[in-house]
Amino acid sequence: MRRKDGSEFAAVLSSAVYTDSSGEQRSSLFVWDLTEQAQREEALRVMNAELSRTLAEAQPLQGMLPICASCKRIRNNEHAWQPVEEYIAAHAPVQFTHSICPTCYEHQVRPDLEQLRGRTT
Repeated sequence: MRRKDGSEFAAVLSSAVYTDSSGEQRSSLFVWDLTEQAQREEALRVMNAELSRTLAEAQPLQGMLPICASCKRIRNNEHAWQPVEEYIAAHAPVQFTHSICPTCYEHQVRPDLEQLRGRTT
């Protein structure tokens, strides 16, 4: 379709012929401008393409990971041992933060603190 300013746009047309309450035949025509819908569909196509690229580049973690039972380092494809955080960060879109869980605090940190306090008194 063409707007008053001469620009073109995609549209859907619907028409109907009906008889009104006085018995006269009438017709109606509906025009739906699809410009916004086309823009949304294009944005969705762009996002889907970007998601497809991201998924294709992703290196999923799967299968078995050879991990040291003591230090928790992981053996990589070059048979080098690297910290678990480095290995996972190289294979997944994650960042690590570190903290102490309550169990480790009670079993490791608290005894060390109590021992240090005992030395200073």
